[in-house]
Amino acid sequence: MKNIILLIAESFRIIAFEIFSILIPLVGLKILNLDNFSIGISLFLFSIGYLIFSYTAGRIVDAYNKKKLIIWIYITQSILLCVFYMYIDYNSLFIWIYYLLILMLGLSVVFIETAVTAWMPDIYATNRISNGAGILQTGKSISNLIAPTIGGALISLYGYNHTVVLLIMLLLLNIPLTILLKSEHKPNSQKNYIKPNKRFKRTFKYILTTPSLKAIMLTTATINLAFSIYGSLIVIYLSADFQLSEYIIGIIFSISGIGALIGSVLSPYLIKKFGSTNVMIFGPLIPSFRLLLLAIPNNQYTVLLFSLGI
Repeated sequence: MKNIILLIAESFRIIAFEIFSILIPLVGLKILNLDNFSIGISLFLFSIGYLIFSYTAGRIVDAYNKKKLIIWIYITQSILLCVFYMYIDYNSLFIWIYYLLILMLGLSVVFIETAVTAWMPDIYATNRISNGAGILQTGKSISNLIAPTIGGALISLYGYNHTVVLLIMLLLLNIPLTILLKSEHKPNSQKNYIKPNKRFKRTFKYILTTPSLKAIMLTTATINLAFSIYGSLIVIYLSADFQLSEYIIGIIFSISGIGALIGSVLSPYLIKKFGSTNVMIFGPLIPSFRLLLLAIPNNQYTVLLFSLGI
């Protein structure tokens, strides 16, 4: 039962913000009539939390009750989306309000991802933590596959404001689901308890003095930032240059989500055959090189040749 509840809650959360990541550039493009540079700023604001807020979010999550924190984050996100809805519905959305709401929602996404991951050792016994991690990954893979099509269809049929209402409903449904999840054991015993501030200083110092961990931390942060920006930029490209409907854009994104499922299946085999370090080094090269191929239909061969030279 616990696995099913966690899978549903994780799927709802990912679906809500996968759809919101599609909404960001479309609202800027079609409601505010922003240029690409201004929309790029909004994408940057939504993604910058991965770089600037991850450490702070980790400290806060470690210092407080994770379950209560997750519930309050859902409430906060719902309120922010309600404000977003009201401004769209009353046709009074301004660029600075748009930027501010996107920044706050982006920070909340980093916050809740950190909290959910840190909560796993509390709701699963030590020998079953990998089971919880697998549930999270399954929920993410399923959501990445279906969310863009659902989002595109909702925007096409009901408009931006009613789509935001659905996102609010998904987040509010996650509150009772989170309450239903029970811990299997106490997260900390007083005997081995270390103050959060001291523990984080020790952990952060260890990461910074260990070259491989420092490289992984920076690489993960930049990859999250790059793909968050890339996903939204593709929405602009398909909408502005090809004049595709939101529904078709959603289908394209859903088809691309198949890659996430294939990757989750292949990764254990690749790690076993080539080693985790080699997979981490060469894995990002696959999407990086294919992105350069976008230069060909736009006759930007100099960009392609320059990048290949580097």
